[in-house]
Amino acid sequence: MSAAAAPGGSPAAAAQGPRVYLASNCITPRYRPTTIIVACADAGAMVRGVTWSEWTNRLANGSGYARINDCAPNCAVGTFHSYPVLVTLSGPRPCPNTGRTQFTRVTLFFSAQRPVGYAQRTVYTPGCGLDRD
Repeated sequence: MSAAAAPGGSPAAAAQGPRVYLASNCITPRYRPTTIIVACADAGAMVRGVTWSEWTNRLANGSGYARINDCAPNCAVGTFHSYPVLVTLSGPRPCPNTGRTQFTRVTLFFSAQRPVGYAQRTVYTPGCGLDRD
C-alpha cells in the first residue's frame, strides 16, 4: 500500500481526508443524508430528496426540495409547500459529543420561488446537533 492511499482505498479517496458527517435529523450524524431537518423543534422546515454532486472533507453541494410549513393559521395545522433548493454544507469541525467531524453550516439557495419570510440564501447552523458540546 502506498503512503498516499487510504486502507482499502484509492489515492483520490485519501486526498479527501476522513469522512465528514451532518446531524441531519438534529441528533445523529449521517454521511451523505437524503433528508435534512433544519427546524429541529418541530421539523417544520426540511430538505428532502437530496442528491449530492460533491462531498469532500471541506464542503458538500447538492440539490433537493425544501418542505416548509406555512404555519397558517398556526404551525400545528399549517400546510407544507415544496421549493427546489441548492444545498451547501460547510464549516466542518470535530464534535466531541459524537467523536466525528461534522459540517456545522447548512446553506439553502432557493432557485425559484421561496417561502414568505425566507431570503433567497438562507443559512442554518446546526453545530454538532442537539447533543451539543
